[in-house]
Amino acid sequence: MTMALCMSNLCSAQSLKDVNNQVIGKVEKNGIIRSSNNMMIGIINREGMIRNYRYALVGKLDTKGDIFDKDNRLLGHVAENGEVTNAQHQLMGTIDAEGMVRNAEGKNIGSARDAPVVPAALFFFFSLLEIPV
Repeated sequence: MTMALCMSNLCSAQSLKDVNNQVIGKVEKNGIIRSSNNMMIGIINREGMIRNYRYALVGKLDTKGDIFDKDNRLLGHVAENGEVTNAQHQLMGTIDAEGMVRNAEGKNIGSARDAPVVPAALFFFFSLLEIPV
């Protein structure tokens, strides 16, 4: 399985929105994830390394969609179909083909239309990234 991060020239910054359609972040084509005020909060490189805004390693993504913390502990999984599960394989939520983000109960919690699934899942479901203060 290949987890595309949005590295093509066809993909520009894509907005991440809350349930009220307010922009809460964005994903850029180079793997940078930004907050609503345009501050870099993280980056995923081509090798799957996940770094925070200080460029400190906070996790990694493997080619199967598993997400690990910096100490190599499994945090969860992002499937190609958009299902996001935790380390215990329990559903955390989904990101469907139209970019709708739903929690485990199916409630709409935002949107990631045209954004790559993995960075959107990191933003909505995993607490690896923090907003600089």
